[in-house]
Amino acid sequence: MFGAAEKMEDALAGVDEWPKVLILRLNLVTAMDATGLNALESIVERMRHKGVVAILSGIHFQPLQLLMKAGFIEVIGRKNFCSTF
Repeated sequence: MFGAAEKMEDALAGVDEWPKVLILRLNLVTAMDATGLNALESIVERMRHKGVVAILSGIHFQPLQLLMKAGFIEVIGRKNFCSTF
């Protein structure tokens, strides 16, 4: 997750016009640790500052449990989670 987050941040660094919505498809992320959580929080916070709504889709059980324990569900909003893309 952390490596993917770095790649995405690098790709977004050169964006001139930001989208209104960014969908993060997490269906391939079967496990997440604190480093991955921090990367995800950083991305979502950065998007929020740009006025972009982040949607998380396809999240597996373990990452979802981690996000719930960390209180991240409330930060991003339950409505911004969906089971599939």
